[in-house]
Amino acid sequence: MTRDRGRLGVGLLAAVSTFQPSLMPKHRSDQVLAVTGATLTAAAAAAFGARSLRLLPPRLRPGGPFAAVGALAGAAVLSRLRPPPDPVPLRSVAFRALGWSLVAGALARAAAPLTASPLRLAASTAGAAGAAVALDRATGAGRGRGAARELAAGTALSFAVDLLTETETWTARWMAERSAAAAGGRPSRWLAATGPIAVAPTVVTIVGAARRVVEAAEAAEDRVEPGYGEPPTQPTVSGGPGSLVAYDDLTVEGRRFVSEAAGRQRIAEVTGTAVAEPIRVYVGVGSAPTVGERVELAVDELERTGAFTRSTIIVASPAGTGYVNPIAVEAAEYLTGGDVATVAIQYGKRPSVLSPDRVHVGARQNHALLEAIADRLDGLDSPPRLVVYGESLGARTGQDAFDLAEDDAEPARHDRFGIAAALWVGTPYRSRWRYRALAVGPSYALGFTNGAAIREARRSGRRWCHSFLDHPEDPVTRFDVSLLTHRPSWLDTDGRPASVPARERWVPAATFWLTAVDTNNAADVVPGEFRAHGHDYRADLAAAISGAFDLPVDDGTLAAIERRLRRSERDRAARISRS
Repeated sequence: MTRDRGRLGVGLLAAVSTFQPSLMPKHRSDQVLAVTGATLTAAAAAAFGARSLRLLPPRLRPGGPFAAVGALAGAAVLSRLRPPPDPVPLRSVAFRALGWSLVAGALARAAAPLTASPLRLAASTAGAAGAAVALDRATGAGRGRGAARELAAGTALSFAVDLLTETETWTARWMAERSAAAAGGRPSRWLAATGPIAVAPTVVTIVGAARRVVEAAEAAEDRVEPGYGEPPTQPTVSGGPGSLVAYDDLTVEGRRFVSEAAGRQRIAEVTGTAVAEPIRVYVGVGSAPTVGERVELAVDELERTGAFTRSTIIVASPAGTGYVNPIAVEAAEYLTGGDVATVAIQYGKRPSVLSPDRVHVGARQNHALLEAIADRLDGLDSPPRLVVYGESLGARTGQDAFDLAEDDAEPARHDRFGIAAALWVGTPYRSRWRYRALAVGPSYALGFTNGAAIREARRSGRRWCHSFLDHPEDPVTRFDVSLLTHRPSWLDTDGRPASVPARERWVPAATFWLTAVDTNNAADVVPGEFRAHGHDYRADLAAAISGAFDLPVDDGTLAAIERRLRRSERDRAARISRS
């Protein structure tokens, strides 16, 4: 830890800036993670920038006060650069990252005297703790006296990681020197071989831990919950009597989905009118081995259940585990009087955060399913309306399916699927198709911040196809690597939504990690207590489904539906708790 020690001072500066309000309330462990991530990211950038500055002639290298002034000037320039429109291109992130690294490197050179010895480093850390407490109190972040403890825990973990990397560097150089002495050559040439050897134990440990996490997540989805141990008795759902899909082949999310159809009697009790038993078709990743076979099985199930005689077919794109929000599906069943079929195909068994490698599979599967259903509807005299629903990662994979259907940048090409309407809820930031769809115009796609606005827009006579529902403070729709280098529009003075904390300020590295930990708390929910906040859209969904899918309902019936949805969620939670 003797080289570029000033980088630790830059890391402490980033750590202190995490003690400000962010999109979601944070637990103590969240704050520690934010401190650790911001410290390591800023320190790494400072180390890279400091090494880059050494390429300058000695007389041009900034040092002392000149380095501090240069860093502040560079930060001011970079902060005021106009950000590109969303989504921020990754090449812009790379170029801006280089600039911020040089700023951090200059700061590291200026801060080097403050961290030049263990005693000075300890004193700087104590000063940072005091600054963290002061910033927390000034901004009302709510950490209180725990801010100093959280900073200490986070920086201790950061310094431990830093010590590990320094040890690996020293080990690689030691092995390179010994190899050069024994076999000849320069030590610098041996580093290409000794470097990977030195880091191999850490890499193996990290990869092994990640594999175990993924395996545990998938095993959890394969378990059979006592509350869902028996297959459904309705022939109108997958896994029931006569089904082509075996109930035992479904995972946790699939069994829940097919076991909770509203039922004709309940629909009549809630709305006063029931036309038919709602249909739910679900095909799991274990139901068939390939995308093509799963799609074929889904269409055969739709045929078996009589889905093509219903007024509406909903293609629901699941999230990473295969989860489809039951509130949305049940709401549609009430709004149609049961005259609806919902179909979903699972593409993975992991939480969405562990499913980046499954996104393309989900997109291909959704594209193939839409194509197969469209081909089937072409032969009908009075085909059902085809609508699409996707939430969170399901919105991403659902929209990416349209990317696969397009030969150019014109989103309307996918209309060959015959889609009447689509509702996309909590779309992740990096979903490119959303931006292209919204750019076509309000007759094609509209963005909303609550479900009531979608319903009111439809009642006013407006017509469009795609509805995007996103809460302004939802970190899932805000989180992106560009937060490392670019101030987002939602933290601009002019563009800041009212639900975003007024005292949150963008800081390189810090805002990225704050938003990252916010995604973990974005959908903390209490069963039956609906909120329209963060990544929790339960309170919006009944009105949003009514408006987006053009399913009119009077205010009294909508209120009755929402009451029943809350009760259904409490019943579902009780059923799950038996497990």
